[in-house]
Amino acid sequence: MFFSNFCRVSLTGPKRPLRPTPRAVSPVAPGPAWDELAARFERAAERGEPGHEPGSASSRDDHLPVVQVLGGSQICVRTKRAHPMTAAHWLHVMYVRDQSGGVIALREFGREQPFPELVGVAPSLRFQLPPPTTSLVAYVYCSEHALFQSALVIL
Repeated sequence: MFFSNFCRVSLTGPKRPLRPTPRAVSPVAPGPAWDELAARFERAAERGEPGHEPGSASSRDDHLPVVQVLGGSQICVRTKRAHPMTAAHWLHVMYVRDQSGGVIALREFGREQPFPELVGVAPSLRFQLPPPTTSLVAYVYCSEHALFQSALVIL
């Protein structure tokens, strides 16, 4: 029997699709691995990799991360307007750095193309704020327009 994220194939029965579950967080483990993944996207943005066009003022709203404090220590990061999630244009990653520069939350949406379960879905990242966080900045990396950064949020 062969299993994948999206369908189950049995040698004795027909194919039956499984309901895909959206990836809540990156498969990359927190800590130094998150810091390195975020640094890779930041270096790519600094280099101005080919294919990344600066967005117009109106497209900036599709990319600009917005941080919402939902109550207590619950945080939600989303783009100002719903960003398209298509095979040609998607967000690779959304992450948050705290006052010390460490990555405290990260969600991948796909590296070579968006994860199929996220096509057409407004990207967001929800997480529990770790103590003693006093400030944070959110980032998103777009397949076409590179890196965008939120304003500093003081908690």
